[in-house]
Amino acid sequence: MAAEQNSDHLSSNSAPRGRLWTLAAGIAVFAAILASVWFYLWPRLSGEPPSRNADLRLAAASPAAVDGWERMVNGKDDFYVDPQPVLTAADVATFRISYDGTVPVLGLNLRKNGAKKLREFAGEHVDEHVALVINGSLVSCPVLQNDSGGRVDFPLGEQSRDDVQEILARLTQ
Repeated sequence: MAAEQNSDHLSSNSAPRGRLWTLAAGIAVFAAILASVWFYLWPRLSGEPPSRNADLRLAAASPAAVDGWERMVNGKDDFYVDPQPVLTAADVATFRISYDGTVPVLGLNLRKNGAKKLREFAGEHVDEHVALVINGSLVSCPVLQNDSGGRVDFPLGEQSRDDVQEILARLTQ
């Protein structure tokens, strides 16, 4: 009889402790899931970070010849691109491709210092061309409309899906 009472006493003490350990393990797993979402998934929702080795630059551009600027071709249009970049890959936090109808658009989310540089540049160059150069190739050369804050979009024209994938690959290598 004493053995039965003793075993009942042990099982009633271990049940709350087992529930507590189960609860603690569940909270730990939940915290690990939240941490992975916060540190890995959440930043990627706004886009993919460019590689530190990515050769990306934004620079002033003009359809008219400018001494000291490099002549580049975008489709059938010639542009002259300032060799001094306004922004580089170091100024870009993330990038992402979206579509405006059927036209792919490369969106660049800028770091704080990149956004500041772009604001200063846009203040002096509104309604002028800005070139997006990746790996030495002119990818897009739209007219800078206004201060876009921390984001700038570049329409990629009539690029094929393979060309868009190549641009993305260049940015992540």
